[in-house]
Amino acid sequence: MNRAVIFVGRDLDVEHYSLMINRQLTFAEYRSGNKSKFLDEITEAFSRNIVGSGETLEVGIIDGYKFVDCNICKADRIENTEEFRLKLVSKISRLAEGRAVMMSAASMN
Repeated sequence: MNRAVIFVGRDLDVEHYSLMINRQLTFAEYRSGNKSKFLDEITEAFSRNIVGSGETLEVGIIDGYKFVDCNICKADRIENTEEFRLKLVSKISRLAEGRAVMMSAASMN
């Protein structure tokens, strides 16, 4: 089974969200404004990439890291990633419409 990894991390006042599937990277930064709207938009983009990959993927979220110049760097943790995780699972489930089995696992970090 292939993996998709989502790295989330905070650096000063910027939250970083990066999705890596194989060698393909999608990322976004949240600086200010309506965070719920930002999370809706990023979960939409990430979900479409995950479901659209056509692969069976294990998806993990790793808190406390960000991408800088194609390198993974340590960052501060984002205090509450639960809203993001729940929106992502919900969106993937809707997009996959019975084509995928979703299983949640405990966080490793």
